[in-house]
Amino acid sequence: MKRLLGMLLIASIMLGGGVLFKPAMAYACSCAERLTPAEELERGTAVFAGEVTAIESKEGKVISSGDPIKVTFKVSEIWKGEVGSLTDVYTAGSSASCGYDKFEVNQTYIVYASGVEDKLQTGICTRTALLADATEDLQQLGKGEAPPAKEYKSLKGEHLEPRKDFWWILIAITIVVLAAGIAVAAWQLRKKK
Repeated sequence: MKRLLGMLLIASIMLGGGVLFKPAMAYACSCAERLTPAEELERGTAVFAGEVTAIESKEGKVISSGDPIKVTFKVSEIWKGEVGSLTDVYTAGSSASCGYDKFEVNQTYIVYASGVEDKLQTGICTRTALLADATEDLQQLGKGEAPPAKEYKSLKGEHLEPRKDFWWILIAITIVVLAAGIAVAAWQLRKKK
């Protein structure tokens, strides 16, 4: 009986440790061939030019290259998509995870974004670049439209906060393991009688 309880305790510790020290998801980046501006325009949800007004990254002790950063743009020209005069775009924090890590405040970019229109994403596998370096894009895309006076809705902190349900998961696993241990112990006692 003591041996069985010892094994259950070890199993509980291993399961709990596995949950606590679970390795983070690994990210790798490999881009296929570079698309033309027309192909990117067709593929993307939004294509626009804008000046970076703010960059918000996740804070904490442990930060991954795949953690998203939020970049806010003051939009000057739109070729595709429902984009307001101020628009948030998310990207991974590092080019190692396909993120576009060259954004700088007060610089103007052409941005090719995908995803749903209120949670746009971009990365290094798109043609996103400094507007000054996007001559080919500007020639092929032609003149865009001015942004509408659409209300800006910041998704402040969205996708940047760590999951808060972690402890509930750990507690649930512990309860299940303890219940299983009690059930096995009760079964062993009945078996001996």
